[in-house]
Amino acid sequence: MPVLGLTATRSPSGSRIVLGADDPLRVTFRDVVRTISLALEMDERGKLHHGVRVALLAHRIGEAIGVPDVGHLYYAGLLHDLGAMGIADQIVHDAMHERHGPELRAHPERGAQIVRPLSVLRPFEAVIRDHHERVDGRGFPHGKCGEEIPLGASIIRVADQIELAMRAGPPEGRLAAVRKAITREAAGGVPLAVAGAALVTADARLLDQLCDERILDDTLSAFCPPQPGVLGLTRHALLSQLLWVLARVIDAKHAHTMGHSVRVAYWAHEIAQAFASDVNPWDVAWAGFLHDVGIVGVPARLLAKPGALEDEDVPIVQRHAADSQRIIATIRDLSHLASAAAAHHERYDGGGYPRGLAGEAIPFIGRILAYADVYDALTSARAHRDAMTHAEALTAMRSMVGSTLDPHLARVALDALQRAGHDAAENQRGVGFTRFFDSDEADLDGAFGRDSGVGTALRVPNAGAAPLLALDPWITFEITEDRRIVGPAAALRELTGATSDRLLEAFGTESARMLLGAIAQLGESETHTQYVFTRAARPLEVIVMRRGGKITLLCQSAARRLQTMERLALFYRNFLSSTEAIVFVDPRGFVVDVNQSFVDVFGYDREAIVGKHTRLLRSGRQDEPFYRAMWEAITDPARASWSGELVDRRRDGKEVDVRLSTEAVRDAMGNCIGYIGHFSDVTARNRAEEELRLRKTELQMANDDLLRVSRFKDELIAMTSHDLRGPLGAIASLAALVRQNLERLPQEKVAGHLERIRETATRLTEFVTDLLDLDKSESGQLVLRPCRVRLDELLEQCVERARATTTRPVAIELTLAERPLELVADPVRAEQVFANLIGNAVKFSPDGQVVSVSAAIAGDGSRYVVRVEDRGPGIPEHALEAVFDRYYQVQATSGAGARSAGSGLGLTIVKNLVSLHGGSVRAENRGDGGSRFVVELPVDRAAPELNTPVVVLLARASAQTEAVARTLGGIGAYVLRADVSERAGAVCALTGADVLLFEDAAAGAATSAFVSERSADGAALPVVARLCDDSVLAGGVDAAAEISDVSFAGSVRSLVAPVLDSELRELLREAALRRNALGRTP
Repeated sequence: MPVLGLTATRSPSGSRIVLGADDPLRVTFRDVVRTISLALEMDERGKLHHGVRVALLAHRIGEAIGVPDVGHLYYAGLLHDLGAMGIADQIVHDAMHERHGPELRAHPERGAQIVRPLSVLRPFEAVIRDHHERVDGRGFPHGKCGEEIPLGASIIRVADQIELAMRAGPPEGRLAAVRKAITREAAGGVPLAVAGAALVTADARLLDQLCDERILDDTLSAFCPPQPGVLGLTRHALLSQLLWVLARVIDAKHAHTMGHSVRVAYWAHEIAQAFASDVNPWDVAWAGFLHDVGIVGVPARLLAKPGALEDEDVPIVQRHAADSQRIIATIRDLSHLASAAAAHHERYDGGGYPRGLAGEAIPFIGRILAYADVYDALTSARAHRDAMTHAEALTAMRSMVGSTLDPHLARVALDALQRAGHDAAENQRGVGFTRFFDSDEADLDGAFGRDSGVGTALRVPNAGAAPLLALDPWITFEITEDRRIVGPAAALRELTGATSDRLLEAFGTESARMLLGAIAQLGESETHTQYVFTRAARPLEVIVMRRGGKITLLCQSAARRLQTMERLALFYRNFLSSTEAIVFVDPRGFVVDVNQSFVDVFGYDREAIVGKHTRLLRSGRQDEPFYRAMWEAITDPARASWSGELVDRRRDGKEVDVRLSTEAVRDAMGNCIGYIGHFSDVTARNRAEEELRLRKTELQMANDDLLRVSRFKDELIAMTSHDLRGPLGAIASLAALVRQNLERLPQEKVAGHLERIRETATRLTEFVTDLLDLDKSESGQLVLRPCRVRLDELLEQCVERARATTTRPVAIELTLAERPLELVADPVRAEQVFANLIGNAVKFSPDGQVVSVSAAIAGDGSRYVVRVEDRGPGIPEHALEAVFDRYYQVQATSGAGARSAGSGLGLTIVKNLVSLHGGSVRAENRGDGGSRFVVELPVDRAAPELNTPVVVLLARASAQTEAVARTLGGIGAYVLRADVSERAGAVCALTGADVLLFEDAAAGAATSAFVSERSADGAALPVVARLCDDSVLAGGVDAAAEISDVSFAGSVRSLVAPVLDSELRELLREAALRRNALGRTP
């Protein structure tokens, strides 16, 4: 349903963009800009929705004025107060604030400076800078006036004033306050056209809807206008620019946090580089930019508090982590990072927030962010303490390993911070990173100072949140100089089974030797991880650390881990050896692993497919909505699975029919860490079923043909016997009458009876002749003898003969083109066609009327058009096609020109003969009464010379068939076009064809049977070949041949467009060989 009346908008090109458009980059842009707007105006008082209301009002006003790109106004409205971030007593929270402070007057220019270096936001620079300017020159920051101010800026200004006015008083006075504000703006604030549109737009209903948070939330989630600045950007470039701005808004909350999110993103990315096989470093960077977005809801007084927080203040501050998770979840493209980014305050020992997670239950990205967040917090000044030095911070962090920080990441994370942190040699790259948007080229690769591997990183499968392993707690011990273990005795006994505190007795000789060797090599603040076995053969994971001259052991039972690893190894062995093709993909659809059966089905080596997106397998047979519905099903927590059949594509380009069952894989917290798909190759089954369906269809069609033939035979016998008995009876009666009364009848009476006998015998002869001609044309026994004929002379002969033989007072007019009309035709059969049509026209014309015959060349010069028109009763519309059916006769009518009885075969023969000449015939009704028969014959047909091969082309008119016909003519073949409804066998027999080329769409059941019969005999003529469209048979000639074998018995050659000259020559050579072997001549 429409939301706030916003049913659609239009892009600059005019294309219609509907609500809820799902272009990925556009949705990402919409989501992040919306989050920027939220962060600008959210504090302890909650969400104000100022930017959203201004954006929606500006969009509606822009529509009323007719602004071509109203989507531009929507996003400018969301960002118009970007320069006000960090200003105390934010103006958007106080509608009546006095606006003369220097910070407030400078915020438009400040906002413009922020967006200027960013290509995706630069289009909004002028509107943001000038949205407080007035047309009378009394605005700020530059005092512009009149046409110096962009129209969009004036629209944002009046929308801003409306929003402030609607919140200034009680609801009952809202409309009056808004109209007063608009009237005030009309007096020098904005152009009158803008004020008028605002006055019309801002009615009571719209204002009430704008104050309803439910409607606003629905609008935000559904409305997604186009943003031209997104065009041409990659996802990486888009997120880089937008998240930079969002991080600046987040960090502007307080001076102590300025730059915090950007630095955390940088250092977290540096740490993640070492774990690129487990996590996408760019996901870590995005999470770093966003991890503190919830901090905008924390009161500034608490962030600036010099001492410890009061007990009642602690939950308020800690709430920001959960708020961050909720806000990030609204950014569709980054929602998978929500729980990980919010976990940066979780502690490894379980004492953190917001969920109190512990150990590896904390998302992996969250554990990386914790190192970066703690490091930046320690090296930054706070209200209650000074900043630590680089070395001091690293020392403090080493003491947090195992409690606050993940010990498994300690060595890599601390090394990365040692290398890239403050005071480190590589920190210059970090400084560059925080300044890289000062230029117009916003490129994070350049900011990191080296090839950051974006192209690779974006394809690396994301391990998601926590692993599936549930681990035991870590126990801390110390080793004394005399090799004794100091620590909880009960825990020592539980872990090792030993009753003594001596190292050798607890771990056994070999394990103790390895531990002592590791201790001897440790430097200060270094760590070493070792798997060992106790004297009781219990597996342990031990982390050895040297701190302040002391040796510390962190010990954890590895029994469950080893058991789990054994189970995983068993599962993996089954996965690898399964006869079913299986694939693991990460939450974004990138392949993590495949088994051998998958390699066999799709033809991709494991190395070639791992890291690629599953869209690589798409064949194009399914459209985008199909895949969207699939992903919605498997990402829906209530369903989490999908199964069905689809057509995929192998590496070699061939299509494969598969049945796919896929479901989500979740960790212990319920977070989706990927998907597993099971493929079954059902190509052979589907082809067998398709062949069975085709055979069933063919059998049904053949059965229908037999029934039709049987009915036709019965009708033929009945009608033929009637048509023969009537004339024969008349002849017998008249003959008997003459014989009995020969001597008494006058001579003229005898002559009259004899003339009637002759006429009846003639009609009977014509009927039998028609019957035989029809049988020949349909059985393939009628042979055409084409030669060059003058069509104009042929028509003159037909008209003269009709004039001489008719006894009715009907005139016949002939109209011919000015130049001679030459065509290739069988002159006897062509005369039969036109004589039949002219005779019918005379027969059905009332006395005193005119029959018109004309011949001309069609406008494109490709065919002759002959029209035969009468002024009779015409033909019912429903019978215009049926008149060409065998024995069909229009119901006779009374009066002049009534349709008289005939054999019902003449027009059927006409259609067959015209088709054999490559032409067409149709019946029409004239507008002023009577009927018209139109015959079209090709102009460019050449008479075949002796030894010229004949090719029958049974196909629809298309660019492909025209190209094939031209090529055949060019290499010396005589091409005969056949009507699509004709039977291939009859056409080839009538023409003595050497080659039959056909398309599926033009071939019926009879053609299929004929093709199967001829293709099964490798020596028979004609040579049969099939024309295939490359868009249908995308797999190439091999695929075409496979499909041919499904439809037709035997081996049918397939020619895939574009058909080559050499392929057609090969067909003609094969036909010549067969013709010579059979002793035939063309």
